[in-house]
Amino acid sequence: MPGFDLTTSNALPPDASTAKTDAAIDPLYLGRGYGEMNVIDSYRWTLSENFNKDEVPRVILIEYEVDESTIQTQLEFYLSQAKNVITDSSNPLAVYENLYPRKSTGNYYVFPYFSEVNFEVTTPVWGTLDTLPQMAKGVEGIAGFLGGEKAAEAVGAVISGAAKMGGLAMGALYPQVGIMDRPRLWQSHDFRTIEIKFPLFNTYHEDDWKKNRGLCWTLINSNLFQKSSFITGVPPVYYEVKIPGQHYSYASCVTNLKIYNRGNMRMLDEGGSKAIVPDAFEVVMTLTDMVMPSRNLFQNTKDDVVSATKK
Repeated sequence: MPGFDLTTSNALPPDASTAKTDAAIDPLYLGRGYGEMNVIDSYRWTLSENFNKDEVPRVILIEYEVDESTIQTQLEFYLSQAKNVITDSSNPLAVYENLYPRKSTGNYYVFPYFSEVNFEVTTPVWGTLDTLPQMAKGVEGIAGFLGGEKAAEAVGAVISGAAKMGGLAMGALYPQVGIMDRPRLWQSHDFRTIEIKFPLFNTYHEDDWKKNRGLCWTLINSNLFQKSSFITGVPPVYYEVKIPGQHYSYASCVTNLKIYNRGNMRMLDEGGSKAIVPDAFEVVMTLTDMVMPSRNLFQNTKDDVVSATKK
């Protein structure tokens, strides 16, 4: 059974306040502004001593918080400015800057990452013009593709006429199969999900468990909603994700977080109180992109996210 299980379905609650979330809830909690938590270099995640840490595959998570100013910027951009924004063509990520404004918590993580998936892109079948949701309002759905209402009306009439003629022609054949080949438009890519999994051993040195649990508590605390009044609160954090040379996400949220107890468990003293400590913790995190896969993001997989954060 997991020592802790956190599952969320919504990336950002619609209401938030400026209440702070860095009050220590545990003596071992590291808190915001701690800086780098590099599991590969500084934590007991493997019992092997003979390996090159620089060659370990890794995922880098840079943590950002959401407050009233962040949400206000997002709303203003989405409701009134998105259609007129001109971005810097030399910066492929400029189109995302107002979608998820950066307000760092001061924390970033480096975790070992072992996955058989190098890259993944999933695209639903392109939708036919007559079945796309926007076609419910007539030909308005293709106006954006063709450059104006008049063009859309003209093309809509042609498509409608062709469909009727095709239907009559096919009706004379046996068997009747209808019009199977139709113009199709691309709609979207599916959002990518990655899973991070690694152990934290508590038995090599006497105090390993304290350091390990501090990391676990910090992850849990950051990814929980904090209630600040009867109806308002502060959302969990979100992450910029980088798997060097393989994957980049401008904004991802933790949709599942489990801390498992592995091996034997003991009651150990911690400052006058007792704590249940297993032989090892196992951290399992699922992160889901909040922005759709794009060339903009893919082209950034070669950039060094951490170096920019340290500046």
